[in-house]
Amino acid sequence: GCSLASLTVWKVSASRERALEEVNVHGLNLTQALATYSEGIVRQSSLLLLGLVERLETEGSGPAQIQRLSALVNRQEPLMPQLSGITIYDNQGRWLMSSNRPIPAGANSRDRAYFIHHRDDPSRDTFIGPPIQSRSNQEWVITVSRRFNDAHGEFAGVVAVTLGVENFLRLFGKIDVGQEGAIGLSYTDGTLLVRYPFREQDMGRNFSKSPIYAKYLVDRSVGTASFTSSLDGVERLYAFR
Repeated sequence: GCSLASLTVWKVSASRERALEEVNVHGLNLTQALATYSEGIVRQSSLLLLGLVERLETEGSGPAQIQRLSALVNRQEPLMPQLSGITIYDNQGRWLMSSNRPIPAGANSRDRAYFIHHRDDPSRDTFIGPPIQSRSNQEWVITVSRRFNDAHGEFAGVVAVTLGVENFLRLFGKIDVGQEGAIGLSYTDGTLLVRYPFREQDMGRNFSKSPIYAKYLVDRSVGTASFTSSLDGVERLYAFR
């Protein structure tokens, strides 16, 4: 009886270990797919911005040039359904063009994190901004932006693509992660960009003290772990990349 009991326990234990291994493999595969999807959207946005910046720096940002760019954007935008809009700002944060709505009277974005970043940093790199709420329709968006300069190399303004958080949630919501499962997209510094299930109070929160960031991402860029979420107190198996 004792040997039979121990054999049974071993079988259950082995089965559990195999089940956990399968869950981890599935989680890693899913994480890879979501990372590829998210990176693809950012890369497409960055390439679109690169073309717009090149035109702005070559042709200028006067009314006629902005009108031509607006026509160009209207042709390109349907090719990227994830986009919520494309906006061009001058060096004071005033809106020169907005692809998805009329420019509100006196619209200015000089206080937005992406505008301040590009104004103060001469880098030509793409900047992914923290999640913000649109002032015109309250939609949650993530910005992907680039700086453009004038003929003297001085700061002339910013071009920003806005990606609707709702578009990410729509995809994430189609993935079965169980009743207590969750999917998150964040900066590697722990700032949350998108989380499904969505809770507005989570937007932009920083989880750098969470084990994922404080312990696991310190020395490896991909893996699995098990711990209790600091967000909602639920213990989960995590796959991260």
